[in-house]
Amino acid sequence: MVRDMLLELNDSCEQYEMNANKTKTMVIGRKIKKSSHCVRICFHYYREFHEKVNITWNENHTISYKQIKRWYFDEEKSNGTLKDNITTLNVVALSATSVSRYRSAFVLVPLSGALRMTGQKIWITKTTGELLFEGYSDPILTMAVKMPHLAQAKIPADKFGWFYQRNGSADYEGMYNMETGAEDISHVGQLQQWNYDNRTDFYEAECGLVNGSAGELFPPGQTRDKPVQMFSSDLCRQVWVNLEALDHVTKSISFEYSEDTEVEGIPGYRFVLGKRLVDNGTLDGDNWCNCGGQCVPQGVLNVSSCRHGAPAFVSYPHFLDADPYYTRLLNGVRPDASKHRFYLTLEPTTGIPLDVAARLQINLLLQPSSHIA
Repeated sequence: MVRDMLLELNDSCEQYEMNANKTKTMVIGRKIKKSSHCVRICFHYYREFHEKVNITWNENHTISYKQIKRWYFDEEKSNGTLKDNITTLNVVALSATSVSRYRSAFVLVPLSGALRMTGQKIWITKTTGELLFEGYSDPILTMAVKMPHLAQAKIPADKFGWFYQRNGSADYEGMYNMETGAEDISHVGQLQQWNYDNRTDFYEAECGLVNGSAGELFPPGQTRDKPVQMFSSDLCRQVWVNLEALDHVTKSISFEYSEDTEVEGIPGYRFVLGKRLVDNGTLDGDNWCNCGGQCVPQGVLNVSSCRHGAPAFVSYPHFLDADPYYTRLLNGVRPDASKHRFYLTLEPTTGIPLDVAARLQINLLLQPSSHIA
């Protein structure tokens, strides 16, 4: 599979990075004294290639495989280079304080000292290449890798980058097991397990189930009112397509039928990902498990457990469909459904995806800690 992708740190799929102006931001408790200002800097265009490897055809009419994703930077189509400097939150230090937040002073006091000795700041400036695929070293991360008993967590890499070690890796995406459709064509492409289990430990209750397509193969015979389900390894969870037919199934995340459309002359059904992806139980009480142990105002999904404890929350770009709480805190944020909506277009007869715009934004929660100086 080959597709084009525009990467961004905070507003992925239309890649213009949000550069926070630190001179206008002052964090006090859970409030921001002055509004942060988000500036459109540049976008970075990549060609993305998918390859399935380690393929095993099983006797129970399922197929097991791993998936390699490769990204190639296209400088001609990009408005910027991989050497552009970006000022952003210090994810390593922020993650260290977040995962240690409720631990004893025996952990917090040494951590505070280590942060001071290594000169950690809230804001850091790195190149786009370092923040995305190349990664960058950090003394706190190095200490955690060498002394995992102090970190009290499994550190997956020696550098930090949002896509570090993903490019060309057969292991990062995990092991998939899906149905071939040999017994029932309506089940073709449907996942049975991810990493040898039918649920994940990242979410509670139904939010942790492994169901649906891996996102590239859907059953034929799609209809406007037929639920379509997809699993995202990036979110460590399932995604439901089409709200109207979900009364008898899990309703944790839903796409809603939007319109009949055409892609290069081929008719298709377009479904848009609605508010339930980022619902904290406000719209549907069954979505309480989206909070992941920490509920924040409506409009963001807590993926911290899926990101090794980093306080990461996923929203739509520019906080589309979110509580106005977020847009009131930030200048320069302008949600626009035509630019920021996540949608999927399927050819109804074959179920083949014609057009996908996976538009999501990564946000980091910054909180004070009484033991961190």
